[in-house]
Amino acid sequence: MLKRIVVLVVAAFAIPALASPPGHPLDCSDWVFSQPGYSCSVFSNPGTIDSGSAWLKRGTNLAVDNQGFPVILRRMVTGGNSSGIRILRFDGTTEVELGRVENRTVDDAYSDEIALRDQCSTTPGGCGTLNDDYSATGEGFYFDSVNGRLLIPLISGCRDLPAGPPCPNGYGGRWWIASISGFTPLFDILQTYTPTADSLQFRVPAHPEGLRSADHFDTYWGHVSDLPDFTEAQPMQCHYPATPPAVGDYLTVADTSPAPPPGAANYTVTAVTYGTQRRYGRKLIGDLMSGRDPALLPGCP
Repeated sequence: MLKRIVVLVVAAFAIPALASPPGHPLDCSDWVFSQPGYSCSVFSNPGTIDSGSAWLKRGTNLAVDNQGFPVILRRMVTGGNSSGIRILRFDGTTEVELGRVENRTVDDAYSDEIALRDQCSTTPGGCGTLNDDYSATGEGFYFDSVNGRLLIPLISGCRDLPAGPPCPNGYGGRWWIASISGFTPLFDILQTYTPTADSLQFRVPAHPEGLRSADHFDTYWGHVSDLPDFTEAQPMQCHYPATPPAVGDYLTVADTSPAPPPGAANYTVTAVTYGTQRRYGRKLIGDLMSGRDPALLPGCP
C-alpha cells in the first residue's frame, strides 16, 4: 500500500541498506553518517567509466556549502596507510564530521579499500604511505550547490596483506562516483521518509522556493486523486518552527495523514511564507515552469 507521494520534492523511499559483505568492493552502504539527513547514492556505477575518464579527474578538496560553511574530505590514516575517508565541515570554530567510510580487513588476508581519484594508481593498494592532507595533491570532489550534494570520484578495490592469501580473482579496481546528499539545497524543499516512518524531514534551503528566506512553513496532505486541485489539502503542521528558521536547520514534521485504502495514495506538500509571499512548488505550463497559485492552498490555522 502506498501511503503518500511527496509533491515539489525529491523523495527517498529506501530503507538504509546493510553494509556490503566482506570480500566485496566498498560501496554506498558502507558510508556511516554522523549527522541527520545525509545519505549516499551511486551517481555513476562501477564499469561505466575507466581510470582515464575526464569525469574522474580532480575537482577540489574545499567547497563552501549553501550554509556558508567550508567542507573538505580528510583521509583517515592508520599505521601510515590510508584507512578511509571522512567528510568534515567547519563552522569557524569547530570541525564537525558529517560522515565517513572505512577500509575493511577480511580475515587478516586482504583489505577491501576505498580511495579518491589520483590518490592511487590502479587500485587502492597502490596508495602507499600517506598523510591526511588531500589538498596537498589536489584530490577532491565537486560540490553541486543547486541540489546540495557532493560528487566524489572514488575507487573501490582490494589490497593484499602480508599475512594472508591474495585478493580474490577478478576483484580488480572499481571506479565510481558517489553522490553524498543532505546538504542544504539552493531552492527546493526536500522531504524524505521511509515507508515505515511516521514523520517527514527536510533541511531548510538557502532560498526556499526562490524566496530570500523563510518566516515559517506549512505542511499539508491530500488524496492523489484530487490533484491538481489543492483546495482539498488538509493541514498537517502549521506555522513551524516557532521562530524563523536558519539555513540548514533540519526540521521534522509528524505525519498525521491516514493510511489510504488499497489502490489509493496520499501526497504531502509544504508551503513557505516570507513576509507577504507564499509559495508551494511549481507546475509545468507548456515548456515553462511557473509557481502554483498560493490562493488555491487552504489557510493553515
